[in-house]
Amino acid sequence: MTTALKGFQQDVVDGLADCVAATTEAMAAAPGDRGKLARRMGAALLEAPTGSGKTLMLARAVEAATGRTPGPMIWLWITPFTGIVAQTIETLRAETAALRVCDLQAERDPAARRDGDVYVFTWAAVSARNQEGRRARSEGEAAPSIDSLLAALREAGWYIGAVIDEAHVNLGQNAAQAMAFLREAVQPDVALLATATPN
Repeated sequence: MTTALKGFQQDVVDGLADCVAATTEAMAAAPGDRGKLARRMGAALLEAPTGSGKTLMLARAVEAATGRTPGPMIWLWITPFTGIVAQTIETLRAETAALRVCDLQAERDPAARRDGDVYVFTWAAVSARNQEGRRARSEGEAAPSIDSLLAALREAGWYIGAVIDEAHVNLGQNAAQAMAFLREAVQPDVALLATATPN
């Protein structure tokens, strides 16, 4: 049984889902301006205190946006710590029906993806500085790199979404590698950022 949202939480969910829908609809109408539209209207910041249900609101917003975009959409949900990965996956599985959590290491076949797929990981999981990151970003017989997966999906008309949880930590400690990965591989059409400390 899913959690009933409070009024303010539902307002946040609706607002974030509307942002995703409006951005991708604008991109569909002007595909040549996709990058410019992503920078101009494809980002939203959820600033809310600890304990307000940010993960729940983000999960429901991503779910609410599923099916509202002009084409299928895949999501990368990036957390600063491995402990938060497990909590986020648990929330996604318990609180959403339209989303499917995928394994970054084992499920990178573009043909097997579906609208609403979500990869949850830390920046370290895609860092070239560690073995796990090198595997995720390397081409293999069993699966393409995450970079190639995203490029193939984009070419096939998919939209790419990024959720950056605890953005004050995620983009603080790891700013250089985070921005490089976002710009070079992800190139998100929509980025939803969340923080309790908006510095």
